[in-house]
This record gives sequence, C-alpha cells and structure tokens, in this order.
Amino acid sequence: MKWGPPKYYLLNDFAKLSLHIVLEHQVDTNMFCSKHDQQSSDWLYALVFNLMTVELRDHVIPTYNEIPSSQQGGITLTKLVLDEIFFMSCNVINALKNFLTIFESKGLIHIQGKNVSVITKQLHAAVVSLDEVGTLPDETYGDIL
Repeated sequence: MKWGPPKYYLLNDFAKLSLHIVLEHQVDTNMFCSKHDQQSSDWLYALVFNLMTVELRDHVIPTYNEIPSSQQGGITLTKLVLDEIFFMSCNVINALKNFLTIFESKGLIHIQGKNVSVITKQLHAAVVSLDEVGTLPDETYGDIL
C-alpha cells in the first residue's frame, strides 16, 4: 500500500513532509483520484493563490512553475507556500536554542512576573519548532525538566 500509515496532514505536518513526497501525492491525485478529489485540488490551488501577497507570489510561483505540470496543483502550491512562510533560518534556529539555554541557566528569573503559564507556552513553542526542523538538541528535555 503506497499511502498507508503513518498518516500526515499537510497543514499540520508540512515541515515533516518532504517536497518529494508531496509531489508524488499530487501526481497520484492528478492521475488516479476521482474528479471530486481533483476538483478539491483545483479549489485549494485557487484559494492559496488568491490568499498570497504579491511578495509571496514573487517567491513561490517561479519555483512552482519549474515543477513539471504533472506534479502541479493545490497540494504542491500549499506545500511551497507553507515552506516559504515558515522557513526557519539559521538565525531563528540559533535564537530559539539560545532561548532554551537561557531558560536552562536562569529559569523563571528572566520571565516578567515569573509566570509559569507564559514560560510553558514559550518553551513548548520553541521545542516544537526546533523539533519540526530536526534541530532540537538531544539534551533539551532533561535540561528543561
């Protein structure tokens, strides 16, 4: 079975899905899925395209146009847009790692009001973001606990 477990959702798991896998899925949708699925892909393309700013289009559409037409569609465009919007540069990765290091050494001292709820949300966001791009240091969980 080509598309068996694990199950991924493009909007939630786009960072875990390679462009290659998304392109394969788009080809299968274009060639083998029902007309309803193909129509859904067309609608997704129209929705994402119309929601893009001019600047985002200028970054994404040239890459999209280089992809063979058999691999083009709403699924592919959505992946390219999400990758562009949520791209984690080295500076962002280093800043998140630095945030974790500061928390490890200083704890709640540097958090205004020493609010546990706030730091929990911030730590969760940093850890999830680093984990999604495969740059979460192995010792992080022990350091935070």
